[in-house]
Amino acid sequence: MQNTLKIKRTKTALAFNLAIIACEIAAIIIVFFKLGCYPLIYYTEDSNLFALVACAVMAGFQVRYLKSGKEIPHSVQMFKYMAAAVLSVTFVVVLAVLSPMRGEGINGWLYMLFNKDFTFLHTLCPILTILSFVLFEKEPHLNTKSAFTATIPTLIYAILLIILNIVGAVDGPYPFLRVMNQPLYMSFVWFIVIVGGAFFLALLLQKLNSTGRKRK
Repeated sequence: MQNTLKIKRTKTALAFNLAIIACEIAAIIIVFFKLGCYPLIYYTEDSNLFALVACAVMAGFQVRYLKSGKEIPHSVQMFKYMAAAVLSVTFVVVLAVLSPMRGEGINGWLYMLFNKDFTFLHTLCPILTILSFVLFEKEPHLNTKSAFTATIPTLIYAILLIILNIVGAVDGPYPFLRVMNQPLYMSFVWFIVIVGGAFFLALLLQKLNSTGRKRK
């Protein structure tokens, strides 16, 4: 019974991962044909590229498991967890920060969530990735300490973009990263909010992923 449930979960997760891969490729083609490599300074594009690779790797190992019964390595599960974590940051920042900053009331949210490639990058891919990880990819088990590792990509991005803003190589690209145009204390506040929020979201994902997992 346990093995049957695991196989069903793996098949469902594989379907999710294939759908995510298709959505990510469609969105990335739209963005890069329109803007070239410039979007790589955006956390949105970086997190979605990260998720594309993670989902492709996970899908490959899920196919292997379904064919041979070989377990999915812990490192692959961790890779997918990190992808879910960075996309959860993308989704929450769009909802809680970027949409309100855009103004226009409800139209601001509609634009940021459903305008062209945003439909994939801001909405569909984050939701599908989070759901597949939380509901169906429950093994190998990840402990609470894994949340620190899952926060590393966001921490690296924040530090790198702050440095690039300080030296003048990049402007933003998000308002809260324009450290030269805001008080120093606000830069610290935003850094703590974003990185601390990323850790909280990673921890929440780990707890949700553990829910319903049968202990051995």
